[in-house]
Amino acid sequence: MVNDQRSPASLDYVRAFVQAAERVLGEVIGEVPGKGTPIFQTAPSIGLQEVNVTVGITGDVQGQVNYGMDMTTALAIASTMMMEPVAALDEMSISALQELANMISGNARFHLNDLGITSDITPPTMLVGKDMSATWHRIRAMAVPLELSSGKILVTVGIRQGE
Repeated sequence: MVNDQRSPASLDYVRAFVQAAERVLGEVIGEVPGKGTPIFQTAPSIGLQEVNVTVGITGDVQGQVNYGMDMTTALAIASTMMMEPVAALDEMSISALQELANMISGNARFHLNDLGITSDITPPTMLVGKDMSATWHRIRAMAVPLELSSGKILVTVGIRQGE
């Protein structure tokens, strides 16, 4: 049985996405990020960054994972992935960032599967703007900052046992 978000085992959910992000970022952009101090989200709303890619999680567990960063970091990552300078978010750079979120989330599924948790991911949604927040119904989230030379990616995981 999968533990709910209040149990210590729920940290395994967060760990799955952080380890996947470390691995994928190392492979795709050639830099393994450093981990910052985790932030427990106690309010029902979570603060979003300027550029956010959110992926839904379904199956034995349900919820969302948000990959948030500032515009400078987003453009630097997209530039590296596309192997050419990116000065502004456009269709191609947005696609690159969404694909990065897909790769990380897909990799995390394997970590969850190793824990006996069957899951699937939804297509990514991108939100761009300042001073935004999101409310994840009945889900407590934990955010882990991942530090890159180009900036920070805030991986926010809000997953609970499926119904």
